[in-house]
Amino acid sequence: MKTITKESLVKQIAEQLQYASSLEIESNGDVVYYLHIDEDGNIKDYHKAMDASDEMLTCCAYNSDDFEDINEIYDKEDLDDEDFRNVCEDLADQYIEQYC
Repeated sequence: MKTITKESLVKQIAEQLQYASSLEIESNGDVVYYLHIDEDGNIKDYHKAMDASDEMLTCCAYNSDDFEDINEIYDKEDLDDEDFRNVCEDLADQYIEQYC
């Protein structure tokens, strides 16, 4: 059985957020990331269809008013970006707390 470290979990979460439709801008301008969890408590692979009925972990990341357009938000989706890393670490902590 493969040992999962927090850092490997953060990397897995970053990949999911980078390649899935994983953010929404709320009516108040908050940019919220959603991490989909499957029925077995695993992080749902972005290759699989995401569904609103999936269990989800969320993290409010930014306010959209701080950006010219959504592409600036997508450009932050790199673990070298401190804000994005903080989002991934927050979601990893939530995942560990609820599923490990």
